[in-house]
Amino acid sequence: MIKLGQKIEILRMYFVEGKAKKQISRELNISKNTVKSYINDFLNSKKELIDSGVSKYELIENMVEKPKYNSSSRAPRVMTDEVKEIIRKFLKENEIKRNTGKAKMCMTAQDMYETLIEQGFHLSYTSVAQYVQKYKDNEYTFEAFIKQQYNYGDICEFDWGDVKLTINGIEVKYKMAVFTMAKSNYRFAYLYRNENTQSFVDAHIRFFEHIGGIPKCMVYDNMKVAVAKFVGRTEKEATTALKKMSVYYGFKYRFCNIHSGNEKGHVENSVLILIFKYTKIPQYYQDKITYK
Repeated sequence: MIKLGQKIEILRMYFVEGKAKKQISRELNISKNTVKSYINDFLNSKKELIDSGVSKYELIENMVEKPKYNSSSRAPRVMTDEVKEIIRKFLKENEIKRNTGKAKMCMTAQDMYETLIEQGFHLSYTSVAQYVQKYKDNEYTFEAFIKQQYNYGDICEFDWGDVKLTINGIEVKYKMAVFTMAKSNYRFAYLYRNENTQSFVDAHIRFFEHIGGIPKCMVYDNMKVAVAKFVGRTEKEATTALKKMSVYYGFKYRFCNIHSGNEKGHVENSVLILIFKYTKIPQYYQDKITYK
């Protein structure tokens, strides 16, 4: 029986990478007839949904069957890359607190351990304490960076930003979906109340319609709406929503290394620039908003 992830992988290899059915069958060790069947089923399903007049969000959401999860045999999580990233975030927050005169509010290794346990991770206090010490020992290690060269339309970076608006005297926090083309630095953003899968997909639909095309490759950090889980030390598995969009629109995607915002520096620098000038604010609120 083929699982959803493998089914989407078949579609991705065929529609995004342009591989032949025989090659897909050989690489995945799956019957050629099965590969052919899933590709035809997808095309028929997509046509039926388009003919029914559903929105693009509903089309992307429903063109592939939803997965059925079985967590009964899920292995306990220990010192994974995901845990390390959370600990590094705690340490960076501690640094900010120390620099702003709030050193007494810094988290200890014990605090970090207890927070991770509350979040459902399974690991020992010793593992947390050892990683904290190792990170501090390597804190002043320097890295070298190589400037990348891009072609128009090749790379587009995506990220979320926070926007605080005062509407009718009430401060409201919005999530801003930000896209930046790596070559031209062309920017697009849209505001949402929540940073969830629906907003993630909707933002891509709006952006692609806005530019009238599809970038060859989309770049993301380790946000939950894009990364389903960490596989090994460096590999990440994309969420079902991202896989579906990749198949539907035909773009490739890649993820930044952990704690490496410089790998999508174009979009990182775009957030502040976009807050005032380019975000889509309902017209009714235009004269009632102050930006922070």
